[in-house]
Amino acid sequence: MQPLSNSIHKVSLLTGLAFFAVCATFATPQGQGGQSNQAGGKNSLSWGNTGNRGPRHVGTSGADVALGDLVIPMPSNLDSFVQDFEAAVRLGKALFWDIQAGSDGMTACATCHYNAGADGRIKNQLAAGADGQFHQFPGEWGPNAQLNAGDFPFTLREDPADEASPLIRSVDDYFVSTGVSNRQFQSVTPGEGQEEGDVLADSIFNVGGINVDRGTARNAPSVINAVFSHRLFWDGRADAIFNGVNPFGPRDPNAFVYQSINGVATPVQVSIDRAALASQAVMPPTNGVEMSYHGKDFVQLGRKLISARPLLHQFVEPTDYHIGFLSAHPERGMAASLTYEDMIKDAFLPEWWESATDIGGHSQMESNFSLFWGLALLSYQSRLVSDQTPFDEFVAGDTTALTPAQKRGMDLFFTIDVGCFTCHVGTEFAGGTYTQLNDPLEGRGGALERMGGVATGQMSSFIIGTTPSFTEPFLDFDPRGKQISVTKPDGQVLMTGDVPGPNDTCESSREAVDLFPGPAYPHKPFHPLFPDPTLVVEMTIKIEGNYLPQGICELELDLHWISSEEANLDAGDYPVIIDGQTVGVVVVPVAMPDGVYDLGYYNLGIRPTEEDLGAGRNGPFGPMSIVKRIQQGDPTVAHLDLQPPHEPVDPNEVTFMNGAFRAPTLRNVALNAPYFHGGSHGTLEQVVQFYARGADFDNSPDLVLDMLGMPLLRDHPNNQKDLIAFLHALTDERVEMRSGIFSAPSLPLKDGHLGNHLAVVDKGNGEAQTIVEEIPATGMDGGLPLPRFIYELDTKVQRLFDGQDTLQEEGLLGCGAMSATTDSERRVGLVLPRKPGTDVIVAVSSSNPSALVLDKTEVIFTPQDWEEAHWITVTGVQDGINDGDQLVTLQIGAAMSGDPAYNGAEIEDVTFTVTDTSSIVDAVFVDASASSGHENGSAQYPFTALASALECAPDGMRVNVLPGVYAVNDLLIRDQSIEIVAANGATLIGNGIGPVITFVGAATSGTVLQGLVITGGGGAAGGLLLTDGAQVELVDCSIENNMGQSSGGILVRNNAILTMSDCSIRNNHGQRGAGIMLEGGTAVLTDCDLRDNTASQAGGGLAAINGASLLIEGCSIRDNIAPNGGGLYLEGVQAVVRTSEITGNQATSQGGGCYMMNSSDLLLEKSLVANNSSSAGAGLWLDGGNVNLLRSTVASNFGAQIHLRNSASLDLETSILWGGPEIAVTRSFAHGVQGSVSHSISDFQTWATGLSLPLNQDPMFSNPGAGDHMVQSGSPAIDSGNPAVGPDPDGSAPDMGSHPFVGN
Repeated sequence: MQPLSNSIHKVSLLTGLAFFAVCATFATPQGQGGQSNQAGGKNSLSWGNTGNRGPRHVGTSGADVALGDLVIPMPSNLDSFVQDFEAAVRLGKALFWDIQAGSDGMTACATCHYNAGADGRIKNQLAAGADGQFHQFPGEWGPNAQLNAGDFPFTLREDPADEASPLIRSVDDYFVSTGVSNRQFQSVTPGEGQEEGDVLADSIFNVGGINVDRGTARNAPSVINAVFSHRLFWDGRADAIFNGVNPFGPRDPNAFVYQSINGVATPVQVSIDRAALASQAVMPPTNGVEMSYHGKDFVQLGRKLISARPLLHQFVEPTDYHIGFLSAHPERGMAASLTYEDMIKDAFLPEWWESATDIGGHSQMESNFSLFWGLALLSYQSRLVSDQTPFDEFVAGDTTALTPAQKRGMDLFFTIDVGCFTCHVGTEFAGGTYTQLNDPLEGRGGALERMGGVATGQMSSFIIGTTPSFTEPFLDFDPRGKQISVTKPDGQVLMTGDVPGPNDTCESSREAVDLFPGPAYPHKPFHPLFPDPTLVVEMTIKIEGNYLPQGICELELDLHWISSEEANLDAGDYPVIIDGQTVGVVVVPVAMPDGVYDLGYYNLGIRPTEEDLGAGRNGPFGPMSIVKRIQQGDPTVAHLDLQPPHEPVDPNEVTFMNGAFRAPTLRNVALNAPYFHGGSHGTLEQVVQFYARGADFDNSPDLVLDMLGMPLLRDHPNNQKDLIAFLHALTDERVEMRSGIFSAPSLPLKDGHLGNHLAVVDKGNGEAQTIVEEIPATGMDGGLPLPRFIYELDTKVQRLFDGQDTLQEEGLLGCGAMSATTDSERRVGLVLPRKPGTDVIVAVSSSNPSALVLDKTEVIFTPQDWEEAHWITVTGVQDGINDGDQLVTLQIGAAMSGDPAYNGAEIEDVTFTVTDTSSIVDAVFVDASASSGHENGSAQYPFTALASALECAPDGMRVNVLPGVYAVNDLLIRDQSIEIVAANGATLIGNGIGPVITFVGAATSGTVLQGLVITGGGGAAGGLLLTDGAQVELVDCSIENNMGQSSGGILVRNNAILTMSDCSIRNNHGQRGAGIMLEGGTAVLTDCDLRDNTASQAGGGLAAINGASLLIEGCSIRDNIAPNGGGLYLEGVQAVVRTSEITGNQATSQGGGCYMMNSSDLLLEKSLVANNSSSAGAGLWLDGGNVNLLRSTVASNFGAQIHLRNSASLDLETSILWGGPEIAVTRSFAHGVQGSVSHSISDFQTWATGLSLPLNQDPMFSNPGAGDHMVQSGSPAIDSGNPAVGPDPDGSAPDMGSHPFVGN
């Protein structure tokens, strides 16, 4: 037996501000660091200490030391048990790989640790989560399921870079390692692997009532390099002190082994330090899920295996590094005569196995089998050190060992803004290692660390938005680019800076911008070990811009405040000032102390804390964590407390251990998928995306502060690729090839059961038939690499979709800078789970392109961009028709690729509901009663003033005016085409000083006013003024109670064009054209009512002068008053009045119905002029010009029906001109009336020579005095008109007069 060194050395050197350290040197067998690949025989290695490369600047990481320069931390008293270390290594390797160790004779430690020290199986690897139930998802999920690559990660967001983006899925199940089926142990047969056990019904791990192998609670971490860890298992329950029996070290008072003292097996307690590997090793063999039937103990395992031939059912290569010389090659097993009893006797001192004392029916060797098992596996696993990686070569001086991308990734790894090295420490790239426990930089010497968490110090935030829907109060201005300051309650400036982001878009500034210290900023006290005056208060600010479906562009300003306990700021309200305006306060709480962690154990927010307390939970002997044990006064860990200059842990101090898990080594991490304690992430890309965006769950207060996101990774895909490239540089090729010290026996591997998650094959006893695949043995030269985890999974193309399958037709909501589009877009992403060999092409299409359009017709993945999600944007098409909602399908074709793993892969279609938004988009809304305080013109946030809407709305946009009364003061619309629509009516009331609305310029073409009451106007025009070529259409409007200096209701001049339909113009007052005045220009009136208007000079209803063009159709002009032209006043114009009535108007001078002069021409077609009054020309007054009566009636006016002067002419065609008791025509000339007469009735017979005379017979009106000018049966007017003018509306021959069209 050779001596074991038990020395531990720490050396530190402090020079100025620079720190240098020599890595800790531990007792270890020589060759553990930088071992050769020479196969070892019995006693082939000697003991001793390796040297190291001397002092080296390591900053805070210690990672610029090759792993081969570390000496393995081995138990200081191992030689009290082991007489031949190499024999112990051989025994440990045989036990680790031997499937006879499991109760079913098919399960070894290696079953869960065969692939780079971890488990790479893909079938029947799920365990139910915290709720005890498997989640149900499309595809396979549950016991005996085989997931596909697209099922990872288990928590998936629509945007993997944004922790706030919608969840696609959130699964609390674990991807773990499966062991044995559910049985109650009965007995063992010495030398045989299969044990007797009764099948127990399993309520969870069954398919159709047939039991399948059970899954452990967590994913299996790698055992390679585990020797460097102070404690093991994810939660640290494998104690650093091995008690020879179980994982709980000195805390178990009943843990005894048996030592032969004077030949008598005597129970003793042992304490073997630096032996977490042994503490870990003794748990699975008797665990009722992992390797054993329920109720079996280590003594029974010893009875079974001691007489067994090692590795009886497995091949061992003759060149196996450790046991090749004992191989039975080409047969299975080790040497035929060899038993585990022989191997134990070779490895361990006789005092632990030689006694013949009967111990409860068992031998001393059987009773101490847990001791042998633990120390043998420790010895073997201490050799599994992967120190030949590109990184180690680089650190050793080979600058070409890393690629440029790997070097960039290494820089990122050790950058504080990424922070990987703060948890994965040193050259081990792990947390909670012996090197870390003895870090000379901070002088700890303990297993704890005190630092801030997400709930420590003084944390607060201030959020304010630009909409009342988000915050009250809210900003009424855009803060971007403006100065922001935070002051103390006494007004002193604490920090200051500028609000980030451009102010001309609605986009976000994702990068947080630091605020800078002001005069009142507190600085960290000087510390000799930490002379850098690190800031103790940090404030960052970012701006988020969001287009919301309600019709607003919402800006959200987020000020995040973190201060350490040392800052000790007074609690209170700290004003926030933007652009000189106080906009709110940051509420600073009372300072909370930092918390204490077990070194290397962290809550990452992968799943909610309450689902698995991890290192924060209790075991059979109390808390798992060191810090809680110290707080409870556990003397076995007192030496692990914080050391000066740090204060020791107080019993009442805050701890952050709930939901915390050990930070495993990152060496060979590329080979160790799936990742994290729950196996929830399938690729390094997914892992890095998770760290980049930050925690998926707010596990305050235990969440580690680093998990708030990593700025240099978030939204930086190239940095993420570089970091992943560096992680690949931590792979030891020997591990992947299973060569050298990583050579291994063959392994019959259980890989699920025949069938699937829906049905399995019963092997006849209520248990499912198992699938077994044998992994070949390897020797010194290794073998083919085992398939990497992600490549074993089905490579289905994954569809990313958050389920929001309703969207709107596209269009603008509101107007201006704060407008928004409708919620008209959705994104569907496609992701490949692994790198394809060739391009992967997926065709996409819309089932109805008139309702839903896509931004692409195909998605193409290349081997260069495969890890990025490829998005299809679908947009609802605005058809402008109120046609209801539409169901449309995004059709996703099968993948096409030269890579057979992807070719033909099918992806599920997505069906969307496209909501009809025709009535609310591309329009601005105005509501006088709105009181939100925010206005952007959308239906939800309308303007309260019409002027605001018109100022905002672009050309061609519709302004929807909601019911109400709106004060409109001299509103000017210049060269703007706009629709102002009040579908349910609204009133625009002027101030009596100027026109309510003035329209200027030909660019107003297309302008429409609809449903409005326009009243209270004054100035030149009263209600509306159209000038300089303006073109305006009025629909269903009422122009009333206006009083203008010229026109009262509407003034049209300077070539403007007015079109009106279904409008009312009444009770207006003006000089000329009290209802409407045309000074040139054009007016077209359809189905309008001009009544009760009063002009002081001319044209009570309407006046047109200066060459204006006028068309009146289907209108009623009645009860208007003026000195001349009570109804109409026409001066030098061309006018057509069709199917209209001019009745009841009054002129105090001439032309009760219509006054014409200066060669005006009037076509009066199918119209009635009746019951008007004046002193002369009560119906029509013509001063020159011409009136053409076509199928019209002029009668019953109070005074002469028509007065002609200055050679005015009159045409009668199929009309009635009847004076009755009044004179039909008066004239100011002696000659006969010029014009024409055809198929008409008139009691005026004095026409120019040569003209036919009209029929002078009573037309027999029904009740002309009451305004009824229908004719009675027998009237000479019936069917007597000119056939050339066409039939009447009823299809009969034309009647004379207007009564078939109006007047009834």
